[in-house]
Amino acid sequence: MANKIQFKRGNKSKLPILDSGEPGFVLDTEEFYIGKGDKNVKILTEKDQYTNTNVENYISAGSGIGFNNGTITNIDRGSVALIQHLQNYNHNDINFLRIFITDIQPANDEKHVTIYYNDPPNDNSIKKILTDDTEVYVTFEWDRLDEYRGTPKINNSPVINYTERTSVTYIHTVLTNITGTSEIVCEYNDNQYVVEVEFDAAPLIENANFTGGYPNLQTELKLGDIVAFFVRANTEFTTIQIDDYGACEEQIFDFSATREATVSLVVRDLGNSPVDVGVRFRIQKNTGTWSEWHNTEDDGSIDGYNLVTLNNLHPSINIVDISYPAGQGALKNAESAGVNNIISNFTTVSYQDVLGQLNINNPSTYETNKIISRSNGDYNTNLNNLKITAIRSQNNSITTKSTIVKIANIPAQLEVTHNSKLRSGGNNNTEVQNHNISIISNQQLLFPPTLETNIGSWQNPSFSGGPFIYHNQLQVHDDLIKGIYPWGNIGGFNLANIQTTINSGQTNVTIQGFVSRELTLGPFQNETFFNTEAVDYSNIIFHWDFKPSVQNQSLIGTSLTPVPNNWCLNSLNTNPTIVRILDTSATNSSSKSSTITIEETI
Repeated sequence: MANKIQFKRGNKSKLPILDSGEPGFVLDTEEFYIGKGDKNVKILTEKDQYTNTNVENYISAGSGIGFNNGTITNIDRGSVALIQHLQNYNHNDINFLRIFITDIQPANDEKHVTIYYNDPPNDNSIKKILTDDTEVYVTFEWDRLDEYRGTPKINNSPVINYTERTSVTYIHTVLTNITGTSEIVCEYNDNQYVVEVEFDAAPLIENANFTGGYPNLQTELKLGDIVAFFVRANTEFTTIQIDDYGACEEQIFDFSATREATVSLVVRDLGNSPVDVGVRFRIQKNTGTWSEWHNTEDDGSIDGYNLVTLNNLHPSINIVDISYPAGQGALKNAESAGVNNIISNFTTVSYQDVLGQLNINNPSTYETNKIISRSNGDYNTNLNNLKITAIRSQNNSITTKSTIVKIANIPAQLEVTHNSKLRSGGNNNTEVQNHNISIISNQQLLFPPTLETNIGSWQNPSFSGGPFIYHNQLQVHDDLIKGIYPWGNIGGFNLANIQTTINSGQTNVTIQGFVSRELTLGPFQNETFFNTEAVDYSNIIFHWDFKPSVQNQSLIGTSLTPVPNNWCLNSLNTNPTIVRILDTSATNSSSKSSTITIEETI
């Protein structure tokens, strides 16, 4: 019988400290140890799970091998590869030179790749893909050590120009043709990684057509019309994509998985002439796989089924002008006006009174000169009261146009407005004063209103402005007698030629006060004069440049002198008016001419 070598063995509870180099096997836990002299070092077996903790325990148990703040130190390169592999990836076999696929993407942006990962996906490695593309970008990683050099391959094609990710790990993405294959295979030395490939069949369109007919009994479609479209396929689908072609601009419809779907398409504008077109579309499964593009024009030429007729032609309405009775721009009483209108490309037309102000002859009959008469309303020059609607029945296109048939059935109200008092000028080197006089009307007028004046004169022959406010300048001269004057006759005609002769505003104008002027006072003189009336003594402002302190106003007509710092007027409502300085001590010392500045404010 041959000699048999047996290791020391027994249950773990009785495991002694083994001699240095002495092996020992634990029967009840199936663990293996080597003695170090002062302790036992555990040797990993297939019984152990290679987790981070196991690896750390294994390393820390060995002489000269350990962790320093999470960093492996004092180990040979082969051990590093082993430890990194065991730490980072929870594999159940010891494989020093890993290779695995981490990502697969379609080469065609309109194609898809659905990835199924290994379970559990601790290393993001891929188990299987479902795709409708024949070319994909495959990203894979592998360990490459100096002791184990070689060239990785994918589907038997060598890989070059790869990128170093860590000191011993490399990564690369390569375009791979997978036509006719059921798997993607990556190889490095004796290691191999396989991803199963399943091709996702594209859905097939079995039937596609317009359905439900044209809306509103139309025979043509215009921009914005809605038409129903039906699609049936050989398998369930979740999306219909309408291309920017034919009857529609691009539209996308998403819904629950079904083999049949009806969607509402929005029609585009293809111009103002009839054109027969279909739609181009494709469908998509919930996996992401698209069908081929399908054009209903290739299926046949049946109107309303394979094709629809587009024509965006709309009626045209042009309101040229409105002819009112002679000399008028609006209607009164039961007067009539002619609405000159041109309408084309229509089937039916209607003329509508929208405010209850008009009578319309033959409202459903097109007439180039439509006769409209007033039935109600006192005044309207800004709100549309007539609406014309034209319909083209072929595509149910509708055009509307609104306008105002003006009404002025009551007289306008005229109001004269101006400042309460008007000052004069023109003498003593001053200018004649022009004062703005306004007439405000509550209606538009045929022409500017008129106003007669009993005082002064108008700067312009007529009022200007409008349409509601008119202006003129009243010239007020110093020679005019101051006082209150009534306005003369007022006149104005509204758009229906109804006259107004009543002034609803200020009926009088007050002429009072005069503008500032400079008067010369001779040497040693205490009197001078100005050439206009003074009315309100309290509103006189006086200044003497020789002695500015002369500011005190004495009673009118005071002649007693001297009165220091005093002055007075000799009288009111006279022209000329004398100005007297009562401070004669000052005037007697004035050997040169001086200047008095004086005005009457309002």
